[in-house]
Amino acid sequence: MLMFNAPGGRVAYLRPERGGTAKAGLSFRHPEPSYDRLSRTDAERVVAERMAGAGWRVPDLLAAMPGAPDFYFDSINQVRVDRWWRGRTVLLGDAGYCGSPLAGLGTSMSLVGAYVLAGELTRARDPEQACAAYQREMADYVAGGLELPPGGMSMFAPMSRAGIRLRAFSTRMMTRWPSRQILEKQFSKAESITLNDYPSLAALPFHSS
Repeated sequence: MLMFNAPGGRVAYLRPERGGTAKAGLSFRHPEPSYDRLSRTDAERVVAERMAGAGWRVPDLLAAMPGAPDFYFDSINQVRVDRWWRGRTVLLGDAGYCGSPLAGLGTSMSLVGAYVLAGELTRARDPEQACAAYQREMADYVAGGLELPPGGMSMFAPMSRAGIRLRAFSTRMMTRWPSRQILEKQFSKAESITLNDYPSLAALPFHSS
C-alpha cells in the first residue's frame, strides 16, 4: 500500500487489488466527532474541500471520486459494548468490538470470536450460558485488540510537517531497536488468547455447495 501524508492531518492511500484495480482512501482530521448524515454529493464536496492542495496523487483521486461505484464516507470510530448478547441475539466481530482501522485485528477478532462462540454453544446448557462464556473467554483478548498503536491518530495523521517527518522516521526504524520491540508487542496481540479445544465442533457436519 502506498500512503501519503499532508499537513492538517490529511492522509491518502492506494492499495492495489487483483485485476489491475486499486482501492483509494482519503482521510482528514476533523474537530467534531463526526459529520451528520450527508448525501453523496455533499460528502464528495467535503472531501474535495478538505483535501484540496494536498499534492501527490490526490488531484487524480479526487477527479476519479464521482465515478467510483463503491464510494463510502464515514468517520473512523471504535465500537465498545458492555454486553455482547441479549437473549439469543449475539454481537460478533465489528458489531460488538470494532477497534477501527487504526487498531487492526478486526478480522482476527471476528474469526476467533466465531470459533469461541460456536464452541461454547456446543457445550453450554442454554444459549445465555454460552453467550456469557463467549464474552468471558474473549474479554482480555478484545481489550488488547481495541488498544491503538503508539501515537494513535496523531501518528496516523500528523497535523504538521514536523509530525509527518517524525512519522516517516519511525516507519523506517520499525525493524530496529527500540521500535522493533514496540512493533512486536503490537503484533503479539494476535497471540494473546489461548483457544479452548472444543471436540464437539469437529463432530459437527459441515457442508459446502
